[in-house]
Amino acid sequence: MKVLISFIAFSHDFINTEDHELKVNKKGTTYSFYQDVFESEKYDKHHLIIASPRNENRVRQNLLINTLQEDFPQHKGKIVRSELMIRDIINHSEISSEIRKFLIGLESEDVSQADLFISPGTPAMQTCWIVAHLNPNIKLNTRLIQTKKPLNEEKTSLQEVYFEMGGIPENVERKSLYIESSNSVEHKEDFLLIDDLKDVYSRARMVAESKDVTTLIYGDTGSGKENLAKSIHLFSSRRENKFGAINCSALNDELLESRLFGHKKGAFTGAIDNHKGIFEQCNGGTIFLDEIGDISPKMQQTLLRVLQEKVITPIGGNDKKIDVRVVCATHRDLSKKCEEGTFRWDLFYRLSVVELNLPSLKDISKESKKALIKHFLKTQQRYFKRKKVMKLAPETEKMMMDYHFPGNIRELENIIMGLYVFNKEGETVTPAELPQRIGNAIDKQVNSLKQDFILHQHYHKVYHLVNKNKAKAYKLIGVSQNTFEKYFNMSF
Repeated sequence: MKVLISFIAFSHDFINTEDHELKVNKKGTTYSFYQDVFESEKYDKHHLIIASPRNENRVRQNLLINTLQEDFPQHKGKIVRSELMIRDIINHSEISSEIRKFLIGLESEDVSQADLFISPGTPAMQTCWIVAHLNPNIKLNTRLIQTKKPLNEEKTSLQEVYFEMGGIPENVERKSLYIESSNSVEHKEDFLLIDDLKDVYSRARMVAESKDVTTLIYGDTGSGKENLAKSIHLFSSRRENKFGAINCSALNDELLESRLFGHKKGAFTGAIDNHKGIFEQCNGGTIFLDEIGDISPKMQQTLLRVLQEKVITPIGGNDKKIDVRVVCATHRDLSKKCEEGTFRWDLFYRLSVVELNLPSLKDISKESKKALIKHFLKTQQRYFKRKKVMKLAPETEKMMMDYHFPGNIRELENIIMGLYVFNKEGETVTPAELPQRIGNAIDKQVNSLKQDFILHQHYHKVYHLVNKNKAKAYKLIGVSQNTFEKYFNMSF
């Protein structure tokens, strides 16, 4: 079964006559589609959606359906009245969630192709159709289509929309504390990334659509934990409110408590004014607590109470109700810290309702690493307002590909930023312009590899001299069995 799915276009599908009578616009988006395209595409069904099932919207829906059925009786496709509970037609998170549920609901039907007609509707709706089409969790065979009336032509033509997801999220500057209002956060499909990160970002999108579950992100320093937390905020129903981030390891207990929960004037030395903490400033939004594994037992107990009771107590003040989503991150093994007695099990269970794991840059594929380099070359071009993207000599790119990047994605972005500072427009970056530590690290890697190869050959030679007896070989060499096995089994 081939189905067409579209919203009613209130601004184009209807007109008001001089007598204030509502009529279908026969030059409108949906009518034109039926007139010029519908029959040739041979649709079996058309889900005609209203965004909010209010009475006036149902009147418009019925008027449009009745007119289409009367004017185009030759079209065999059945028109289905469909409704989505969308209160705000420019709220991407709300629209995307409803569209996703609607399409998943169609998966049980015998649908061979579902055409998503993106021309009718608000820009937010059009964006959400694209997001749904690219969502790997939706199993329908979807196609994006739009219509266009070329110049000097009477008929509307159908165009298929091809949209390839690409791009990498820009690495956010790390600060001990910052807060972003909703209008400073861009909508980015950059959060659906290169192959090695697609899965974790797709899972983050699913977390965003689940109501307020706490999330624990694992990843090495610089691997993009804050970007992942921000994507959860961006695609949740809280995105119109503030996103706040704080690095828990950068502050002592007193300062951290003040930054998190606020304080009253005179509560301690230096408290010269009332101060709202990040929980209160971001009420209704999302809070990202980085390096949560480094907080003290006292702060662990305080945070547990906040999560359980949804109440904060500013220093020197009274209890206040709060409503925030909490996303935490750490590079430490929290379950191990719990076993050691340095982190509370009850807090760990509260934080880790959902766990997400980000890979380090050294663990991703060469293709993904190359895509990251290409991405940051483009983003820094825009930042430095250069006419052209900076070019890397083949030798330069090879050195960057061979480098292990202990600082992860953040280090990669900062290196490219530094190269732009000294690069003149049109010049190609040579290996000599890379930071010296890259060359030194690669030299060490090469020397280490040579040494490993020599040991590998030596261990194999001794092994054959003692008639392939491993126990005799490692005892004769004078090393442990583990050391022997490590170099013996190396592949070159």
